[in-house]
Amino acid sequence: MKVLLINDFEYEGGAEKVFRDTKEILKEQFEIRSYVGSKRHKLKKNPLQYLYSTPHKKQIRNVLDDFQPEIIHIHAFSHILSPSIFQSIRKYKQAANKNVKVVYTAHDHQLICPSSGYFQYKKKKLYPLLTKVPHWLQMFRMRLDNRSFLHSWLKKMQWLIGNKIVRIGQVIDLIITPSYYMKEMIEQGFEGEIRMIRNPIELNIRSTKAVNKGPARMAFIGRLSHEKGLVGFLNHLADIEEQGYQLDIIGEGTEKSAIEQVIYERSLSNRVTMLGSIEHSILMKKLSDCYEVIVLPSICYENAPLSLVEAANAGLSILASNLGGIKEISDICGDNFLFDPNSMTSIKEQLHLCLNHLKTGQPKLNVITDFSSEYYKKQVSQAYLSVLRE
Repeated sequence: MKVLLINDFEYEGGAEKVFRDTKEILKEQFEIRSYVGSKRHKLKKNPLQYLYSTPHKKQIRNVLDDFQPEIIHIHAFSHILSPSIFQSIRKYKQAANKNVKVVYTAHDHQLICPSSGYFQYKKKKLYPLLTKVPHWLQMFRMRLDNRSFLHSWLKKMQWLIGNKIVRIGQVIDLIITPSYYMKEMIEQGFEGEIRMIRNPIELNIRSTKAVNKGPARMAFIGRLSHEKGLVGFLNHLADIEEQGYQLDIIGEGTEKSAIEQVIYERSLSNRVTMLGSIEHSILMKKLSDCYEVIVLPSICYENAPLSLVEAANAGLSILASNLGGIKEISDICGDNFLFDPNSMTSIKEQLHLCLNHLKTGQPKLNVITDFSSEYYKKQVSQAYLSVLRE
């Protein structure tokens, strides 16, 4: 079977890792070809190409005619490729291969909202949207990007083109979601088949951490962006008397300067250190050797953060926001302490519970085999075969 994998980027974040892992995991079973818009993240200089990319529309059609896949598996398209690729796929299905099936992995909220992170801004402050998806006309009255009115408008227009003009939902035959949270969200706006399949990681035997008599070693891992909630979380930490921890922030992003400023102004440099980016394989070893707690204070509804699973697999406890897929994933992993990211009282309480728990050396680790590469391979293969039989 021929499978064409499509994604905006080759290297960026969690979605890109799943895209690369899918290619690696399935390559022995299927004939795989991949198409990416860009190796790494870059901004579109032409707003019209962001709305509807004619170059990628033509290039995708050329790849389809040459490769003639039976499955087209799309991971992300909104940053670089645009909704134009769905128009190209529709025409290919009509003219050349009516039996080809389109699978889409929902790594974010793009199908149901112009804001892939599913939040809006009011007076430059981020607010998650309601779990009941608003009508698209309501969303068009919201500020969905904090950079400028133009950025917000472009997001809305691209979503309108994709969902109301190209009608990408009619092109997709099957949606895969990495969490039940995202499955329930997309069911509000998509009537086709949706399957929940967990994102894969390399699972190791998790060992119990030794009881730590010194400060708890905590780590944040990920993109330094507004929705990750680090600025607010650090401000809350500065107001909490608890001193029994050291927090390393691992990653890069647009909020780096703001985070550095908070660390300096709130005198947190003795407890909080910024380490920048660390190569993934080195980071995985560092998690196991150096840390006891993974921290994720997101102020938006995340889908299925891989960092939590990878950290739990390395034996770390979880200290994170009680929002969306974060709660679902951390409940599966076990040893989790969840807080309201906007409440200092809640953060203080869960931080205290977490630090006290570490002193007992009795983690409540759950079985997380649903995240194994073999399980992912089996589930995705079955999904492909099932959709082809329809």
